Amino acid sequence: MKVYLARFKAKSRDENMHNKISRLCDLLKLEEKIEEGDLVALKVHFGELGNTTFLRPVYVRAIVDRIRDYGGKPFLTDANTLYRGMRSNAVDHLNCAIRNGFVPEVVGCPVIIADGLRGNERREIEVNLKHFRKVRVASAIAESDLLIGLSHFKGHAMTGIGGTLKNIGMGSGDRAGKQQMHANIKPYANEKCIACGICAANCPVHAITVRERAVVDYNICIGCGECITACPQRAMRTESNQTNETLIEKIDEYAYGVLKDKKYAFFNFLMDITPHCDCVPWSDHSVVKDIGIAASNDPIALEKASIDLVGEENLKFTSVNYRVFIEYGEKIGLGTSKYELIEC
Repeated sequence: MKVYLARFKAKSRDENMHNKISRLCDLLKLEEKIEEGDLVALKVHFGELGNTTFLRPVYVRAIVDRIRDYGGKPFLTDANTLYRGMRSNAVDHLNCAIRNGFVPEVVGCPVIIADGLRGNERREIEVNLKHFRKVRVASAIAESDLLIGLSHFKGHAMTGIGGTLKNIGMGSGDRAGKQQMHANIKPYANEKCIACGICAANCPVHAITVRERAVVDYNICIGCGECITACPQRAMRTESNQTNETLIEKIDEYAYGVLKDKKYAFFNFLMDITPHCDCVPWSDHSVVKDIGIAASNDPIALEKASIDLVGEENLKFTSVNYRVFIEYGEKIGLGTSKYELIEC
């Protein structure tokens, strides 16, 4: 499988990154993937407020311009987060995107929060894999005609690395889907519970009764996370005993569902490669010099090439076996780890 690499080194106008990104789009044959009027989702991470190493909006604009040239209708999108922060609902999420520069005047297209106002607008997609029978994909991503993953490659505390598979898998799940990936959950109500009954009203299998606090019947509970998403007091918490490797496998299965029966292409931005995800409200120094932008139509090939380009010696800040992304992803048919690197 071909992986294209545009290095940041440049000596003339023809070699500026806007032109190189346009060439990458051509090499991925995006024009053949886009029919006139197609709704094209550009899956990005807008960065948490306080973080400064997220993907630069000016690079996104270069891809947006090319999609318009091909007749597509691009929009930037991401799904709400499960954790507290500036991106756990659509209002705060959009305000965070604006403050980080993702506005139509800069990126050239609208920003749409994929799973709606409170993070519960999704489509269930059947996968029938090891951990999930169905996955819960944010509506705007599931309903798009073409998905383009724009991922800042960096480290991650729980998965070792964060690249295309993390961005597409975890990032495309609705809030309850994210909870499914993060844990084999057993939700329970802590001392913040006021017995309002909202969790019980939103439980799809009626596993919750309300007494002095909400009580979950684990013989009925399916671990969907709806009660956690719905609770206005943030009183629902979970217990977990799963490994980091299991989390990675779950993310791969979500990526499988997101990409099922869909047209797609991927970019990994190999720059500002810090040990932490862009979800944290700060930025550490890079562990390696900026490399360039890698692109492929195969997410596994792209992820493997990105790891090789960064060098495993530069990823020693993590003890997590991030190779599971490649090994399990290849096993379930997400792509191939065998690639040909073509510099352009």
